[in-house]
Amino acid sequence: MLMRSGNAAAPAADLGRERMAAARAGLVVHQAEPLNCETPLAGLDGDVTPTARFYRRNHFPIPVLDPAAWRLGVGGMVHRPLSLSLRELTRLPAQTLAVTLECAGNGRALLRPPAPGVPWGLGAVGTAEWTGVRLADVLARAGIRPDACEVIFGGADRGVVE
Repeated sequence: MLMRSGNAAAPAADLGRERMAAARAGLVVHQAEPLNCETPLAGLDGDVTPTARFYRRNHFPIPVLDPAAWRLGVGGMVHRPLSLSLRELTRLPAQTLAVTLECAGNGRALLRPPAPGVPWGLGAVGTAEWTGVRLADVLARAGIRPDACEVIFGGADRGVVE
């Protein structure tokens, strides 16, 4: 089953503006393009990481999406393929959870011998309060077929992985 978000060819965000916002928030910029920066350890002292100080992990340019045109598609091993607008999603019951996210490469800069990739210190982690529709509710609307065994997510960002 496939869940795809966004438009096929969304324009990229203004990289200079994104870098300036990261610098104003005090983030440590490891890579300018695509933008990858982490939260200084002193910024991780509360229960919830402020949005502006949350680490950024990107493989590709940051897409700019039109909320009026954006769609969430659910297809593949389902009985009822879906194409939901943002407005339709916001009408479904939502849930708020405090969740910690950590980049798999967090602490990579400390490895010896050095590992390839963004040289993250220990600040590629953060806790946020996330509000949204439960994945289980969206999948229930689509009607998962009994032979489905995985969900594959596709985002609006685009590029080639080396």
